[in-house]
Amino acid sequence: MIIKNARDVVPVPMHGGTCIVRRVLEVEEAKSRAFRFVDFDIVQPGIAIEPHAHPYEEIYIIVKGRGAMRVGGEEKDVNQDDLIYIPPNEVHSLANTSKTPINLIVVAAVT
Repeated sequence: MIIKNARDVVPVPMHGGTCIVRRVLEVEEAKSRAFRFVDFDIVQPGIAIEPHAHPYEEIYIIVKGRGAMRVGGEEKDVNQDDLIYIPPNEVHSLANTSKTPINLIVVAAVT
């Protein structure tokens, strides 16, 4: 069993500084065949995670806040408790359109 608290992980700016990331678990630590990493992320109001893509699947879980999620050519509003599936190689971004931070969990699959 591995138990980690996100508050114990040093936050790191990623995606050009648009997102603060606490990588709580990596594949090497968990020896997982299912996922690459698990992050706790924060996107501040008025900020957007830049469009980017990965060769692996991702899941975003919105824990708190709301914004606009773009995956491929499709954009939809997202809110607390939403889960967003992102297929491999799809360009995606998340914009915080509210006045409060978005807190989310990101799970990246192993390809």
